[in-house]
Amino acid sequence: MQEWFINLFMNIIGWDVIISIVMTAVIGFLGVKWKISKKLLKEVKELMEVLSDALADDTIDKEEAAKILKETQDVIATVKELLKKQ
Repeated sequence: MQEWFINLFMNIIGWDVIISIVMTAVIGFLGVKWKISKKLLKEVKELMEVLSDALADDTIDKEEAAKILKETQDVIATVKELLKKQ
């Protein structure tokens, strides 16, 4: 009974449609991950820029510390977003 159903299903749908559906799902999944990954790279870049500017004079004042904290929180939030979408 199962073999009959599978043969009927394959004759109606075909491998090309099944492969297209699977490829679309995989590409969609990777597209979401890629978008968040690019966002993470952007946030890390911004953190590195703030750190570089703050360390240029070998001291970190309160304003620079606040910027570093904000950018670090942005990186952490983006990592959480990336892990949440698994």
